[in-house]
Amino acid sequence: MNTYKSLLRLEFKSRYGNSGQSIGARISKSLPAVLFFALIYSLYVYGVKVLCEMFHLYELEYEFLLLFIALSQIIFIAFGISSVVKTLYYSGDNELLLRFPVSGEAVFGAKMTFLVVIQSIITIAVILPTFILFGIEIAAPWNFYFCIPFVILLSVILPVGISNILAIPFMMVGGRVKNKFGGNLIFNVCLVAGGFAVYMGIVQSVVNFLQDQSLSFFSPETMQMVSKILKYVIPFKWFADLMYGQNLAVAIPCTIVVVALILFLAMVVIKKLYMKTIIRKLEGMTSAFVKDNSKKVKIKTFFGRIAEKTYLLFGKKEKAEKVKERYTSLSITPKNKKHSVLYAVFKREFLDIFRSKNYSFQYLCMAVAGPIMVYFCNRLCISMGEASFAKDIVPAICMVVMMLFVTIIVSFAGSCVSKEGDNFYLTKISPVPPYQQVLVKVALYLVVAFASTIITTIVVIATGQIRYSYCLVIMGICLMLSIALTCFAVKLDIIKPSFPIGGDGELVNGNFATFVAMAVGLVLTIGCGVFGIVGIYFWGVGFTLGMIATVVGALMIASVCWLLIGISKSYEKITQK
Repeated sequence: MNTYKSLLRLEFKSRYGNSGQSIGARISKSLPAVLFFALIYSLYVYGVKVLCEMFHLYELEYEFLLLFIALSQIIFIAFGISSVVKTLYYSGDNELLLRFPVSGEAVFGAKMTFLVVIQSIITIAVILPTFILFGIEIAAPWNFYFCIPFVILLSVILPVGISNILAIPFMMVGGRVKNKFGGNLIFNVCLVAGGFAVYMGIVQSVVNFLQDQSLSFFSPETMQMVSKILKYVIPFKWFADLMYGQNLAVAIPCTIVVVALILFLAMVVIKKLYMKTIIRKLEGMTSAFVKDNSKKVKIKTFFGRIAEKTYLLFGKKEKAEKVKERYTSLSITPKNKKHSVLYAVFKREFLDIFRSKNYSFQYLCMAVAGPIMVYFCNRLCISMGEASFAKDIVPAICMVVMMLFVTIIVSFAGSCVSKEGDNFYLTKISPVPPYQQVLVKVALYLVVAFASTIITTIVVIATGQIRYSYCLVIMGICLMLSIALTCFAVKLDIIKPSFPIGGDGELVNGNFATFVAMAVGLVLTIGCGVFGIVGIYFWGVGFTLGMIATVVGALMIASVCWLLIGISKSYEKITQK
């Protein structure tokens, strides 16, 4: 028992430890995050309240309750699988804990307790205010509130159990496709863009409801079809039946049986496969990725033989011999190619991001999905601006949306040094000057950010959301903002890097430079947006956008100068602590 308590305490300290900081330092460090979370949570509660009113107005109370329970459980299961994989199987301390005189049961118990505690907090934060607001809206009877604790308990147990059952199969599938980097990136882009489109559709429905009391996202025919489908969403339907007090003779025993069965299966899977999976994962940590060229070799050999026979048919033996010599010398193992130093560094940096699920999702996925997300945000904001204010401020709204996504995309530059991890000292002894390494990284970040911004501009122009000339000016502002924030974030990371310790060596949590760059970008975006809306009324669109471009251009020049001055000396001062 003492071992279990020590491991549990270690698990919480490793995630939320104070690292010897004073109380004031911890408060000042966590206060911005707490305030941001409070803002987002307030918006969530308000959105839930509006949705409750909307569905109650159209007498779709049961459908809303069932839809909310089903969606929340699916989301909990999806995030639960990711948490189980990272905490139980891919945790960086597994290798260390296996060397200690502790049992596998104690390690699993501590980590699973940690997961259950976090899952309980999230579940209560998401479900409890929704149920209370829904009950107030429909004037629910006492049994509705009486069932809330039981449904919350089931909403914790069920996702955790299913996540433990599905975690290992998902790891096996992930192992099969982990080297399909392009396919993984395309899948993530489609997932992010599709999910964001659905989310913006719901937000648009809420806005329309607030403006004209119309349920625009779901037509009556669509809601009838959804109602029919929701009847077969089991076991989530039984949760809603429990709260509504209907079909209790079926809901209660079936819920107990399903939950007990899932817990039993989870225990069997964990007992049989937990330690085996951890050991197999640790044994495979040193395996390297080898590019397979076998398919290319087969294709080239096939066409080479066709070319050889063709030359022989026409009596050209010398050319046939050259073709045969060429395709018979092909090798499945890729050959080393000679490149320039800058190209080699650029390629290495790109592959470092492209071949990492974490980094490619943070940077490339957001950059590729950016134009789609900007389009939907623009459509919503423009509709709100035209209805609530005036059509004149539409360029300012579009500029704010594009600047916001530019900030999100280029904030990844704040990890340019930190993400090197254990390989950082190799960059110091490599035959490439530090300033060239940094500038190549800056160039890579800017190439991707520029491409995303230009494509976004083309989408905005093609859809006719704003005038062509205004759109080009906004594109120039966003390009200058990309340069300014990228140089600023890179310099901050050189001054104060945060190297990942343990695990697979990747920077999972955000570092100081990323947070500061994001905060500065948001402040600039909000400031330019406010000035743009106010300035358009007083001086017109052209003059206002010109003033914003001048300010952002000045910041860009200052940021570039700050990065370049003493860049080699700053890089040489970096040490891993």
